[in-house]
Amino acid sequence: MKERQNRAAQTIRSFWRRCDKNPAFASILKDILDGKAAGRVLLVAVPELFSTVVHKGSPFPHVFRSRGLPYWSHRSFAVSKGLEEVAAHQAAEMRKIQQVTGRRVQAVQEVTRDEFRDQLVIAVLKTIQGNSDLRTLVTNTETITKSSLRRVVKDYSAFTGKEFEELLAFIPGFLLRPKQKAAINRLTLDLDPLVGSIEPDHLRRWMTGQTIERFLHLLRERRVSEDSWRDLLMELLDGELVGPSVPLYLWCRRCPGVGFMVSSMPLDCTLPPRCPSYGWVAQAISAYAPTGLLREAMEPTDGLLGAAVGWVLHTQKLMPQPARIVDGRECDFLFKSASVGKKTFLECKMHHVLSPRENIRDRLLESRKQLCDHIHGALDRKVHLSRAACVVNLSAAQLRRAMKGTPPETDSEFLRVDAQLLSYENLRVWLGA
Repeated sequence: MKERQNRAAQTIRSFWRRCDKNPAFASILKDILDGKAAGRVLLVAVPELFSTVVHKGSPFPHVFRSRGLPYWSHRSFAVSKGLEEVAAHQAAEMRKIQQVTGRRVQAVQEVTRDEFRDQLVIAVLKTIQGNSDLRTLVTNTETITKSSLRRVVKDYSAFTGKEFEELLAFIPGFLLRPKQKAAINRLTLDLDPLVGSIEPDHLRRWMTGQTIERFLHLLRERRVSEDSWRDLLMELLDGELVGPSVPLYLWCRRCPGVGFMVSSMPLDCTLPPRCPSYGWVAQAISAYAPTGLLREAMEPTDGLLGAAVGWVLHTQKLMPQPARIVDGRECDFLFKSASVGKKTFLECKMHHVLSPRENIRDRLLESRKQLCDHIHGALDRKVHLSRAACVVNLSAAQLRRAMKGTPPETDSEFLRVDAQLLSYENLRVWLGA
């Protein structure tokens, strides 16, 4: 236990030293605790910041996680309108391409379908012919189901698969016959319509759009303007704290026929980008994933909140003891108080800030209870506290609203050390009190 605690403390202190050497990230941590947009956007639990999206389209629903921290070049309503215009133009072009490709694919099917079906049926019949149990099953008038199959076929160890190996060996030679080869050549000699009809980047572009839509909801709930978010993202880009997670998609509404241009290295271009045809400012969307210190700070349970709180204690030379085990519980930070022989205890808790207010209140009460348990654990171990607080990732106003009407904590030791739930916005004032 002691060794694990020492390793954890060394890792955290090493992180602080690297923050000192990275002015860009240090500035972000300072802005977070100063109540700027950085705190309102980034002090969000990872599952909410990078939310899960369920697409209920055909043929079956699929789930994906947001592509990162999104970028959009203009006002969201203008980008949305531009996307609709380009999508309509592309849909018309796609229909033309698919008509050409469809005719060529159909030609291949016409010269290959019957022969291939014959060979497939032959492989199946040979398999049945070679197994008496399967012959009994197929001659029975009972409908074949998985249960009836399993009654006669316990496992597939008796099946060599020789018949289907013969089928696979047949295919290459079959496709090289003159008639089949000619049809396939007509399909593959001009691959552009074939690749265009598949449009492999469509899903990724759609996911980027969905990422932006979800993120706009977060900005509204956290009262952050689109301009403020864009400025913060540029700061993260300049500090090399994020890297591209999807291509940069750009289009020009003045010449919508240009369609989408894709850059595999969106960091290499000036944002917002310009139309490659006429040089006008183009509309664009992309997404960026945290890298370096930012990613490292977001990975623990307490995320950026723990990183920001620890770093400010470090910079104020309070010599905090991180990850200290007291009475079997891990305390986030312990450091000396102004009172001789006493200590201050700080816990950090990242809450799901986009949850309904009653859910947030329930989690806050759990955090308060845990804070009380920590205080009593310290008392049992003769660690004398003068103050204690649990710092949460809610703004001061949101914390007040969430706790409105809840009964105060009545534990005597909790009251003696003036313990409280504390908004990250009020941490600096609390430390200076």
